[in-house]
Amino acid sequence: MVFIQGFIYGIKMTLTNPLTILFWSGTLGSLITSGKLTGIAGSFLFSVGCILSTVYFLLAASIAGNSLTGILSTKLLKKLDYVVGAFLIYYSLQMLVNSK
Repeated sequence: MVFIQGFIYGIKMTLTNPLTILFWSGTLGSLITSGKLTGIAGSFLFSVGCILSTVYFLLAASIAGNSLTGILSTKLLKKLDYVVGAFLIYYSLQMLVNSK
């Protein structure tokens, strides 16, 4: 059950990732201060939605990763990692240049 192991690993990484915690707490805090989210029920429902969307995304990523691992060769997956890394570096450089 590699799929389940990957999913559990993803959950652990997400729960302990400080950026994820800051993102969701910042999103929740900004909605509350903007007045778009009022009351305990609204905050609770938004929090449940955050948790469910994170679990859904991790589930989909785990299924996709498990499926692609069986289809794609290790060599192709390594090349794909480099291409994605290059896109991330390019995007971060664009953000850096445009922020000035």
